[in-house]
Amino acid sequence: MRISDYLKDRKYPGRILIGGTLKNGRPVAAYALMGRSEMSRNRVLVMDNQELKAVPYDCDSDCGNELTLYIASYESGDRKILANGSHGKDIKDALDSGKTLLESLDGLSPEPDALNTPRITLVYESDGCYSLLIVRKNAKGEDEKVVWNYENTPGFGHIIHTYSEDASAFS
Repeated sequence: MRISDYLKDRKYPGRILIGGTLKNGRPVAAYALMGRSEMSRNRVLVMDNQELKAVPYDCDSDCGNELTLYIASYESGDRKILANGSHGKDIKDALDSGKTLLESLDGLSPEPDALNTPRITLVYESDGCYSLLIVRKNAKGEDEKVVWNYENTPGFGHIIHTYSEDASAFS
């Protein structure tokens, strides 16, 4: 399925991470963000010294907080990390200390907002394999931490986003 076909009928997917491999075998990553609140809509993604950052677009209005403004990309050894919030640094530090991807989620919970926005992360290995990570609330309202691992398969990719099409928490 094409990513455009997957997303076209979703009213508000929230923040989006896409990982995959081009047909020529080169890894590819994409990050998109959307916003409902004025603070969330007042940000853009920029590259600054090899870091992807969510920064304010217009500082005449409220400039945001750690949930809306953050460094979105990190490196941990030969791993590349892309995250939808400041938790990317926590995951980097955990991986640097030798923890596994699942262990790197220890101590993390969904964002402390009204919707318990999930924290999502894409981690690339040097061989092009990648993982998608999520910290979300499950149906019982408990924190759930999941890691999906994918091979470097030319022409294929995977997507994760923070909200289902009705803007409720990811399910």
